[in-house]
Amino acid sequence: MPKGDHIKVFRGLYWHHGIETGDGTVIHQTGEPGRSLNAAIRETPVEDFLRKGNPRRVRYDFALDPDKVLRRARSRIGNPGYGLFFNNCEHFARWCTTGRTESRQVDRVAWAGVALGITTRIGASILGRSAARSAALHGVRFLGPVGTSIALAAGTVAIVSRKRRERQPT
Repeated sequence: MPKGDHIKVFRGLYWHHGIETGDGTVIHQTGEPGRSLNAAIRETPVEDFLRKGNPRRVRYDFALDPDKVLRRARSRIGNPGYGLFFNNCEHFARWCTTGRTESRQVDRVAWAGVALGITTRIGASILGRSAARSAALHGVRFLGPVGTSIALAAGTVAIVSRKRRERQPT
């Protein structure tokens, strides 16, 4: 892949993102869900980044010049920290490539949580009013508060993520 490309590789449950340097290495956020203790931006061999996976190029309608992408990526090498919702590998790679910090994976999961929570809450309300009071219905009714909590948490993440992107200069 050409230097400065935003690439990703599937890791089973999520996509891991990085910036191709063109010299056999990838600059990426090393923290992953559940393994963020020593997370930092690092430049590693492409084989370590891929872990036997197949790279895919992330395409954009607008992307910065490849040299600028690499300068941005290298300027962050060594920066510590990882946050699944606001500072993950996709946030980093998209910022390097476009100047905008966002994670479409996080957005999709957050909005799916909102939909699940709302659907569960509405379903529990409707079924809770029915005359039938089987154990299954009680189980669905119990999901009402849980669904509401999921919707509120996911909605908050989605809204905060969108607001942060809107405030960011490119």
